[in-house]
Amino acid sequence: MNRQRFLFAEESPARHLLAALVLSLLVALGNAGSAAEALKPRQAIEKPSRTAVDRTRHSTDRVYVKFRDDSSVRLRGAQLTDLGAGTLAKATPVLDHFAASGFSWERQHKVSEERLSELRETGQRNTGKAMPDLNTAYILHLPAGVDPAQVIDDLNRLEVVELALPIPLPAPPPVAPDFEPEQGYLNPDTATNGINARYAWTFPGGNGANVKIVDIEYSWNLNHGDLSAFLIGPTPVVPASQANNAPDNHGTAVLGEMGGFSDGIGVTGIAWGNTLYVAAANTSSGYSVAAAITTAMASTLRPGDIIVIEQQMDGPAAGTTDFVPVEWYKPDYDAIVTAVANDVIVCEAAGNGNQDLDGPLFNPGHKPFLPENDSGAIIVGAGAATGVTNRSRLGFSTYGSAVDLQGWGESVVTTGYGDLYAADGTNFLYTSIFNGTSSATPIVAGACAAVQGAYRAHHGGGLVIGPLEMRGLLQATGSAQTDANAASQNIGPLPNLASAIPLALVERIWADFAYTGNIEAGTPTYPVKTLPSAITAVPANGAIIIKGGNTSWTGTITKPLSIYAYRGSVTIGAN
Repeated sequence: MNRQRFLFAEESPARHLLAALVLSLLVALGNAGSAAEALKPRQAIEKPSRTAVDRTRHSTDRVYVKFRDDSSVRLRGAQLTDLGAGTLAKATPVLDHFAASGFSWERQHKVSEERLSELRETGQRNTGKAMPDLNTAYILHLPAGVDPAQVIDDLNRLEVVELALPIPLPAPPPVAPDFEPEQGYLNPDTATNGINARYAWTFPGGNGANVKIVDIEYSWNLNHGDLSAFLIGPTPVVPASQANNAPDNHGTAVLGEMGGFSDGIGVTGIAWGNTLYVAAANTSSGYSVAAAITTAMASTLRPGDIIVIEQQMDGPAAGTTDFVPVEWYKPDYDAIVTAVANDVIVCEAAGNGNQDLDGPLFNPGHKPFLPENDSGAIIVGAGAATGVTNRSRLGFSTYGSAVDLQGWGESVVTTGYGDLYAADGTNFLYTSIFNGTSSATPIVAGACAAVQGAYRAHHGGGLVIGPLEMRGLLQATGSAQTDANAASQNIGPLPNLASAIPLALVERIWADFAYTGNIEAGTPTYPVKTLPSAITAVPANGAIIIKGGNTSWTGTITKPLSIYAYRGSVTIGAN
């Protein structure tokens, strides 16, 4: 204390300047600390004590390593550095051993450090939640003969390492048994259990115009005559295990559902006016859905655009067909969370593993399927297409309370394969039997694009429906799952664009009560207020979409009002 008084009592101008600089620095650090404390922290990670690496399911020459957030770990040349922060000091013996033994490091994400930092900061501003520091995610390449499990265990014992994991090999793309189909998913629900895409097309933008969709996988024929799609990022590599399994067709079929040309030839996509892109989950650098996600975000996507994850992964059950959503793998979850926090809609296949995501097997680790750890993605299950069992869960579809919506998991007519038509060669192949959560996910993504396109055309000014808003809207207006065990084997409703689009375009709804506050992610429901029956400007289900950002609504309602808001301050006041 005496020293502090001496500094400020000293008559020297230099001392005065020094004192002022010290005080300014302390204030700045205090403000920075307050801002950091204001963020909701990320979930604490449970590192495994022992790691098992299955050579049939995991890479044996590469492992994933995530250093702690804000540890300043960066790759400079061929070496890791902490940029003078001292966070790698205790890890130096291990890192020196790696360097001397032929190990090498690679950044997981191909996006620049600066851009990843921007995405993180934007996500934190948007959500008030701490985002993962993707600049501290790395791939460690192992020399031949090294046990990857031992390397992972050694890394997980280091305090500076948040989590080290084996890297999964690409699972086979989701495919289901063959069924005789029609392209009825474009039709009204009352006709063929479709999502009523034809209704969406009657609205400006309802064909997906001014919306970008990126499909993440690795198997496309980008020369197909009924498609236009653009590759972003590294060249895709079809895994050797799948090179003989119709390697160009799976992604081609997905693209056709969403964006087949509306030209009277072949198929017509649900959102045929959108702009399609593809990003490879498997490249010469190896398999990484997370890297494909950030490549898509940094390269082309804007708020309100869509990522489709057409991948699944092995879950924790025994065997090799226990397929689940890729966010079960923590690095992919981190990238999805970052995408959603930047207002990008993520549609993710639930997987064809017949797994119950509410089961105890999914409680360890980062627990992505618990409500409090919701990534914000729209997880899509596979439902029956037609007949008395329509909208019931197909037996192969993974299910649970974390599964948000369903699409047709059978009988989908689209581009690729050639069982329906192959007379004009490989660039004009069509199928009538595309199936699985693979066929279901682009149906939901196409519905998102149709709603978003109509919303953008109607409101203009860059306004979009955010990821959680879109999910809530399609759930609130969808056609319900029909099987008797839907409560215990949930795959969610099927989108119904005839209900979703009018509700999305509502600009004013009347309310005779006042509420002012911050609307968090979710679906708060406000009390019923009974008013004269002459008031007709109320949607049938009493729901409304409100985009955050100090948006005001005034009026009266006659039904419970559910507000689906991603974020922001909203005022609902008496007229």
